[in-house]
Amino acid sequence: FDEAEAAVQRGLAIIDRFKLEELKFQADYLMGQIAFERGEYAQSADHFNQALERIGRSVLVGSDTNLLLPALYGLLARSYVYAGNLDAAESALEQGFEQDPSEPALWLSKARFQQHSGLNDLARASVNYALAIWKDADEDYRWARAARRLLAELNSTG
Repeated sequence: FDEAEAAVQRGLAIIDRFKLEELKFQADYLMGQIAFERGEYAQSADHFNQALERIGRSVLVGSDTNLLLPALYGLLARSYVYAGNLDAAESALEQGFEQDPSEPALWLSKARFQQHSGLNDLARASVNYALAIWKDADEDYRWARAARRLLAELNSTG
């Protein structure tokens, strides 16, 4: 992940050089993903929060960037769940569902939240809802694969 982080830093230098402040949210998003993969869940949440703040201040507000908001809230909630901050995860989910209640990534994050809250039946229902939305997704689509893995995990634990 060090190489990925170095690439993000090079990208930030280019963004700064050309004064493309409105694109910095992408670096925060990438750093959030990198931190999550490293198991640094609180730091991941910090990066996703920063990305959301930057999007809110961006000249791109109202553009296709807004389509990212629900999924970004889902990633934020996922980071909070893994960091053990279920209250913050619930808040992030609420904000995401206000943006788009049909975003499958939110339902996947909600399922993780429910699983960590001991609500496995509700978690299964949330995963199944996400999978219904993703019914036409390619077999190798990353998030649909994650949903199928979570469903298998939930089914194996009863």
